[in-house]
Amino acid sequence: MAANQHWTLDRRVPVAVIFALLAQTFGVIWWAAGITSRVETLELRGAQVSVNDARIQLLERDMPVVRERIQNIDRTTDRIEKKLDKISINMKITSSGNDLTVNLAELKALGEIEVVAS
Repeated sequence: MAANQHWTLDRRVPVAVIFALLAQTFGVIWWAAGITSRVETLELRGAQVSVNDARIQLLERDMPVVRERIQNIDRTTDRIEKKLDKISINMKITSSGNDLTVNLAELKALGEIEVVAS
């Protein structure tokens, strides 16, 4: 080929081949745009996963403290329930008009209250 010859399209090239090449080119561009969008979405999700991972690590680090506090609350609740059971069993309340009488000697023996003379 000589250096001064230009590329030319021969009339013998079918129009269908030209349309097929254009359709393939358009398809590749569309596919690449879709891939780019998916990659951006995955990058955003990756950033969110990093943030969530940091939060999970903090929660896992604090979990033993939370468990201990819950156990303390359970123990305190159990003690309160036992004391209330003792009080309800040992209290003898009689109602006569507006006057309520409680067996204070039994409550004092349980150590639940302090009887102060008035």
